[in-house]
Amino acid sequence: MTLPLLYIPSVPPPLWILLILCFSPLATFAAIEKNVTVDDTDSSILYTGTFHLGSPTNLDYGGNHMLSEDIGATAKFTFTGTAVYMLSPKWPYGVDTAVSIDGGPSTTVDLVDHAAPQTTGGSESLAYSVVWSKTGLTNTSHTVQLSRANNYVIVDGFMWVFSSSPH
Repeated sequence: MTLPLLYIPSVPPPLWILLILCFSPLATFAAIEKNVTVDDTDSSILYTGTFHLGSPTNLDYGGNHMLSEDIGATAKFTFTGTAVYMLSPKWPYGVDTAVSIDGGPSTTVDLVDHAAPQTTGGSESLAYSVVWSKTGLTNTSHTVQLSRANNYVIVDGFMWVFSSSPH
């Protein structure tokens, strides 16, 4: 009697198939990526300086945003993940915010709605979207800091991506 090459007599067939799959090069387990989004009022965002809520509008993520004209005001958001996205509406006049990650150099994020007729003040004119992002990060702790670029510090929301084990 000739036995099949993969026959393991002391192990029931469904189990030996599982063993072969687990120990084969095909048995790679990818991390599962998940997105989390937080609003400007979430306790994970730490504010220093004077901030106040902007006027409520459906153009903001969560219906509102935080705003400061204080020269020393900052908002820090710490997360563990591989990517982070800053959400914000845009205005029909000069609004921008400086953003940095992990103590690196800051980048000025333009929050002007260039398609709208320009004004000297007022409400948002374009609904929130991703206005800045950093991807390709290691799945460790990171801190995003927002500060005043020219006139304002605007905080509306953050979305971040983290990887978890499939087990």
